[in-house]
Amino acid sequence: MHEIGIAQAKRTMQAEKLIDIELRELESLLIEAKLHVEDGSETAIDRALKILESRRKLLGLDAAQKVEHSGVVSWMELVKSATNTNEGRDGSA
Repeated sequence: MHEIGIAQAKRTMQAEKLIDIELRELESLLIEAKLHVEDGSETAIDRALKILESRRKLLGLDAAQKVEHSGVVSWMELVKSATNTNEGRDGSA
């Protein structure tokens, strides 16, 4: 069990190093993009926004998006649901 903990700690450290490397890369790209943003380049503005979005995702700053179901279920979903249960197979409802 101790070996598993060591392996997990190593993976965590490697992941943290990768995140640091990615953040430095994103920062360099953002600095470059900002030079062109100041010139009024719409492409650079779009690129800078994408870089900022990548950084937010990497840092976990974006809140999870809420997904709502419409409440409508298709016939195929009902069939799949019924085949995944024992309902009706043993004569009971």
